[in-house]
Amino acid sequence: MKKKMISVILILALLSCTVNFMNIDSVQAASKETKAKKAYAEFLLKNKTSAQVYHFFALLDMNQDGVPELILGDQDRVGDDPYRVEIYSYMNRKVQEVGSGFSGSEIYYPNKHLYVSSTCRMGEEIETCYKFTGKKMKAIAEKYGNSVYNAVTGEKKDRSAKGSLADFAPYKYTVDGKTVSAKKYRSYLKKIMSGAKEEKPKWHKNNRKSRFLHQMQ
Repeated sequence: MKKKMISVILILALLSCTVNFMNIDSVQAASKETKAKKAYAEFLLKNKTSAQVYHFFALLDMNQDGVPELILGDQDRVGDDPYRVEIYSYMNRKVQEVGSGFSGSEIYYPNKHLYVSSTCRMGEEIETCYKFTGKKMKAIAEKYGNSVYNAVTGEKKDRSAKGSLADFAPYKYTVDGKTVSAKKYRSYLKKIMSGAKEEKPKWHKNNRKSRFLHQMQ
């Protein structure tokens, strides 16, 4: 009977320690989240250039660590997606840039730490898949080529109105910096996108009132 009682007491003690550790972790995460949001608000307030160029901001936890990243976008064009983008993260008690560039279309998959950027100008199409490592946005796959003059598969050249092959090369595909075939590229994307869930950023105007209202939410 005494052994059973001792066993029960030990189990309860272990459970109590586990719960306490979980509470400590959640409190620390919440504390860092609050500090990050305040730091972002101060960063936007001090950085006047960002307010002039990037008229909107959003908070999105891109690696699911409980602390959101700051996304800046200009949105000075037709459509909902920003054209110029900068992404910041709160690291080592500082707001640090982890990625930037131009994009016509953006898709975020936080549960897989993925971000897909696509842009097309005069038929020149670039699709890049990034993975957020927690320190930077790393390009892990990319498709580049002329969408007007390429076949759907990306493996063959399209034909002109006269029936001759257009003088444009097929799409180029890369995975981890290495050139691959269209088939391997699509297979890789399918693999890393398995179970990915899209999450759309909630954009807010980059002004003093909006920054104050959202820094603690």
